[in-house]
Amino acid sequence: MKNTKVSVIINNYNYAAYLASCINSAIHQTYPYVEVVVVDDGSSDNSQAIINSFSNKIQIVLKDNAGQASALNAGFSACTGDIICFLDADDLFQADKVSQIVQCFMQYPAIGWCFHTLAYIDTVGAPHSYLTQSLPSASWDLRTQIASAQPLPYIPTATSGMCFSRHLLEQILPMPDEIRITSDNYLKFAAIALSKGYFESTALAQQRLHESNAYTHREDQVELKASVSVSIAYALRTKFPTLEKFADGLFIRGLGIYLRTGISGPQAGLEIRRYFRGMRFFRSVNILLRVISCTLKNPENIKRRRVKYG
Repeated sequence: MKNTKVSVIINNYNYAAYLASCINSAIHQTYPYVEVVVVDDGSSDNSQAIINSFSNKIQIVLKDNAGQASALNAGFSACTGDIICFLDADDLFQADKVSQIVQCFMQYPAIGWCFHTLAYIDTVGAPHSYLTQSLPSASWDLRTQIASAQPLPYIPTATSGMCFSRHLLEQILPMPDEIRITSDNYLKFAAIALSKGYFESTALAQQRLHESNAYTHREDQVELKASVSVSIAYALRTKFPTLEKFADGLFIRGLGIYLRTGISGPQAGLEIRRYFRGMRFFRSVNILLRVISCTLKNPENIKRRRVKYG
């Protein structure tokens, strides 16, 4: 693996303010065999002009706006690396990140994924006080746990902290385009279900926190968390039938949030009905009973639902 080619896929949508710094962090890696693929997901700012200024150093993919999953799918289709690292356009790689990732895959040849901790910065690149949990640096095999829906350790990473072997990513992608944001959850769960991996506690990238973050600072974060849980549950169950138990757990979590918060809307109803469609009667009853049991633990938070699940 000394000459292993690594693809860095940058997904961008209207992050012109941070894009040049992001691309430079991917280009100026200490590891020499790096291919940088920048996917612009139909930006309406001057992102494309910035991307074109790097045209002799990167591969460019321009597409209509369809969300993060669609952008990552397009980037993977265009890349040729044996190891693939994802990078959000408002984040930054440490200069030796790719070198350390290649070393990890060399040291643990049986792994399919390598995730790592992220450091947090603000809009101007100064350290941010945002804190999160971490895991010790170690190899992990969680396939049995996720297949049997046993509790999983919290894996504290996001898109810019995820790296995969091509062989593993070919099994995971393409992912459903409907996962417009937080597609990192789908990638994370699918990866640990299919392969051994390694978690690196060193922060090899910086995640920028700002008011335009697609998820971190959204006012509808609770509703989004419910919707993401339900949609990812459906996608995982559909593509990976062995994850049915785990997918049911994600779905129950999402539906429970809907019930406890009283959030309603036609999209929620469509997602929930779709999950139940074609399901055996006794399994659907079991799921509903589990949702009710979880919800009744917090009866003061239950509000009347306005979505018909049908």
